[in-house]
Amino acid sequence: SSYIDKHKQGKTTIVFIRQKEAIAKPFYTLELKNETIIQLRGKHNQVAPPEVKEAADSWLGWLKKQKS
Repeated sequence: SSYIDKHKQGKTTIVFIRQKEAIAKPFYTLELKNETIIQLRGKHNQVAPPEVKEAADSWLGWLKKQKS
């Protein structure tokens, strides 16, 4: 099944990443499962550049701290 189906079933979480300068415009989509980033992709399945990956990893670290 697709990650959207898994999200609907509560098996994974989908996070839409936006640039604060263009909040209405899609940027990257992140799939999170068991506190692990499974996918981080852009338009046409584009791989995220290092700065987006670093920001996602930083956010994940923040998220884990919130849970502890």
